[in-house]
Amino acid sequence: MDQHVTVGPFIPTVGAGAYRRRAFWSAFLGYMFDCMDLNIFTLILVPSMSELMQTTDQGLVLQAGSFVIAIKLICWGIGGVLSGVVADRFGRAPVLVSTIVDLRSVYWSLRIGPNLAGARCPTGTRCFGNRR
Repeated sequence: MDQHVTVGPFIPTVGAGAYRRRAFWSAFLGYMFDCMDLNIFTLILVPSMSELMQTTDQGLVLQAGSFVIAIKLICWGIGGVLSGVVADRFGRAPVLVSTIVDLRSVYWSLRIGPNLAGARCPTGTRCFGNRR
């Protein structure tokens, strides 16, 4: 028997059981996709860090990689708490929109930044396939 719960003044009432199931599955999917990038990074940790550091020293690569993972986990926790506080104050939608805008700005700065600075990729071409 589902009890009716009022979620907010403008949101229609939903059965407590259905609301809890949706909350559970949305949280589960959010954590699953959030953890996926960390799991993928651990799979490619050695080759990617070796290429970035331009070394084959396994100990040095693993030390730097573990430092990157530790920083990611610390920032993940801090960002989750801060985003939760901001979402409680302003709502989830503005927080999600600001996250998407932030990620897009980082993407474009990484996409066009090396080309503006004249950086060269290891292949000798301009970065991201733009030939000079």
